[in-house]
Amino acid sequence: MRRLLLAAFVLASCCATAEEGPNVRVLIGGTVGLMTDTDTKIEPAARLDVNWDVWRSKWTSQGCSAHVVGDLTALPGDVVDISDVASFRALEMEVGLGCLPFEAVGAQVYVGGGFASRLTTRDKEPLFEAPKYATFGVLFETTKRNAWLQLGMGPDQRLDGKYVLAVHVSGALDLVTAPERTRLEGTSLTLMVSAILGLEHSAYAPSRRDVIRVSVMAGWGK
Repeated sequence: MRRLLLAAFVLASCCATAEEGPNVRVLIGGTVGLMTDTDTKIEPAARLDVNWDVWRSKWTSQGCSAHVVGDLTALPGDVVDISDVASFRALEMEVGLGCLPFEAVGAQVYVGGGFASRLTTRDKEPLFEAPKYATFGVLFETTKRNAWLQLGMGPDQRLDGKYVLAVHVSGALDLVTAPERTRLEGTSLTLMVSAILGLEHSAYAPSRRDVIRVSVMAGWGK
């Protein structure tokens, strides 16, 4: 897992060679996990979000951009010190690529994958192998309020340790943004929602392995 984490951050650092440089945001706040097999509880969370243009057309809006996202949370029952990154002992990492193939189409084709240091349940037992997942779908982005919505599907081990087909839904928007050309420029209060919806073999039976997270975070960066 450490090697995967190191590789992801090395990949993110390489984006600094891009012409315009990377977009980096750091967010800290709280997350409410709504899970079908556990009690609802608010957990402190932190996120590092890095994205950069891999290729961009000089004449149209066509292009591809890469994304590296790392989410840090606490283990169940642990006390987190926001000033100490080491106290965030649960990690979830994703690396993805979004491409806009046609200017007339507002949705990007998105493919991504990642891993987690524990299952989405509140089990504190250490894992011998990090649960992995992959997703393929579409990504909608707008510069207005930094809003985006991602819809995808793919194999996922984060629900119970075994690969199951899952629907992935995630999105975010800035609730409050600091005015430009002020000392607080680049800061925001962001609402984020994500869901992992495990699919059962029967199309008529509701899944009992669903996870929905709602987060409110204060962010810095662009």
